[in-house]
Amino acid sequence: MKKTIKCFLIVGTAVLLLFAGFGVKSIADSVWAGHQNVAQTKADIDTLAHRIQEKNTHITTLDSQLSKSNQDLSDAKNNIVSLNGKVTNLQKQLTDAKRDNDSLRIQIQQKIDEENAKVASMQQTIDAKQREVDSLASKLQQDKQTIKSLNDQVTSLQKQVNAGAKDKSDLNEAVKDVQQLQQYADNTVQNNQ
Repeated sequence: MKKTIKCFLIVGTAVLLLFAGFGVKSIADSVWAGHQNVAQTKADIDTLAHRIQEKNTHITTLDSQLSKSNQDLSDAKNNIVSLNGKVTNLQKQLTDAKRDNDSLRIQIQQKIDEENAKVASMQQTIDAKQREVDSLASKLQQDKQTIKSLNDQVTSLQKQVNAGAKDKSDLNEAVKDVQQLQQYADNTVQNNQ
């Protein structure tokens, strides 16, 4: 298409130069009766050259828009790759948090079993131990509710990640809460041994 435009421009320029060689307009009017046709042809060539220039400008604009669109597409693909990496990282953190949570539950259950065994073997202190077990059970229920609340937060955060709107700091806060809960449970267990 650009070759065709260049060809038109070259032919138009050659015709203009050819007509310029015939002399001044007044001589052409008196000597050559076809001057009016030449003038019309020149005007047509000028119109055609103007249209070709407009088309070239439009093509340049479209090329620029295409380049920008290609760059935007490339940027979007890079963003998708980056977000997929973040999703993978957050899923790993979630898996780690769930594993830590399961370990905490096992530790708490083991401690309750130990306390129940002590209660059975020490009949003379059953009332005091029963109060401790009740206290631990209440604390355990609170911890379970806290864990459930944290699991709900983790689930909510995972949904946000899947929607592309996840902020990594929220998950870090949930992981921190789970870690603090684990530390709190460990301290509770050590304090009640």
